[in-house]
Amino acid sequence: MSDPRPTREQLIALAKRDPEAIADLVLALWSRVEALEAKVAELQRNSRTSSKPPSSDKGNFANPPWAKDMIELLLEAKVLAERDLRMMKVREKISGTFRSEAHGKAFCELRGIISSVRKQGRAMLASLKDLILSPAKLGESLASAKRT
Repeated sequence: MSDPRPTREQLIALAKRDPEAIADLVLALWSRVEALEAKVAELQRNSRTSSKPPSSDKGNFANPPWAKDMIELLLEAKVLAERDLRMMKVREKISGTFRSEAHGKAFCELRGIISSVRKQGRAMLASLKDLILSPAKLGESLASAKRT
């Protein structure tokens, strides 16, 4: 349960004020205990190697076959994210800060659109034209990664 644990006094006050709430609480807790006991029993039935140390388990958990592809994907995403942030830092160094929060927000939105267009391999000028003529259509298209 994510709620903070009630005190004994709070439970007594609740029992006096609303006995049905206490009954509901007890039934909910009873169901939770039964579910946890069933889970423990299932884990005990399915545990073949519980008496062996973890290092004796079979399988290549330290280096799964997909790990190399996942690492390459994460590194590529990191490079793209750094490239996006680099433009912001260059803009900050050249002109200092934005004149207002609205200007900064507009700059970030435009840079996000340009970055998405580039990452999806779209024609930049055609996409900027679409942005001017129908921004909602371009936004939906970028979000669904469909080419216009």
